[in-house]
Amino acid sequence: MSYRASAKSMLMVTVAFLVLSVVATAMVVLVDVQPIGQMGTTVGLASLNDAVWKALGANALCDKLSDVVLVLSLLLVVAFGVLGVVQLVQRKSLAKVDRTLWLLLALYVVMLVAYVGCDMVAVNYAPQLDAGQLKPSFPSSHVMCVVAVAVSSAIAVPHLFADERLSKIATVLAVALVVLVLVTRMASGAHWCSDILCGALYGFTMAFAFGTACNYFPVKSGRHAR
Repeated sequence: MSYRASAKSMLMVTVAFLVLSVVATAMVVLVDVQPIGQMGTTVGLASLNDAVWKALGANALCDKLSDVVLVLSLLLVVAFGVLGVVQLVQRKSLAKVDRTLWLLLALYVVMLVAYVGCDMVAVNYAPQLDAGQLKPSFPSSHVMCVVAVAVSSAIAVPHLFADERLSKIATVLAVALVVLVLVTRMASGAHWCSDILCGALYGFTMAFAFGTACNYFPVKSGRHAR
């Protein structure tokens, strides 16, 4: 596949996930809204969410495991940050740091803003009270961040390193992290299932938007290990 075709394909995937994110969010806000939440709070897609939550219940161990998965994904952020610092020291110029790393930084900033915004706008409240208080639940910020970081890492590695083995390792790691966060967060009972689905969709949208930027604005020279 040519570079331009690859860029267009990545853009199409990004748009598809963006559309799915908008549709899913609209459904959560508008479809089957019922007061099934704590303290009589309303929840969209209530029948589905209530059935899934009653079937799975809450699991404290899975809640802790999902935190571990989040920490592991944040270690990837640290690793790319260290790589950026190493390149800056070696090349002695911000302009010579790989563009892929700058695009990753932009993604992380967007992700941080979205993470903070999740706690400020309460579309849904969590199925369980947190220390006796209602807690915003939409979307699952755990899932959103892990998916965004894991998938973007798998996309970034081939742009940064020539070793195909690293690309394969990054892909396997990304799949593992995404599956683990979806399973553990769903089983934890910390969110309605629609919150987890939307968190995943938002994360995929951000990651593939990053991939689109990498393909449309490639590094022209000085790629790490190339």
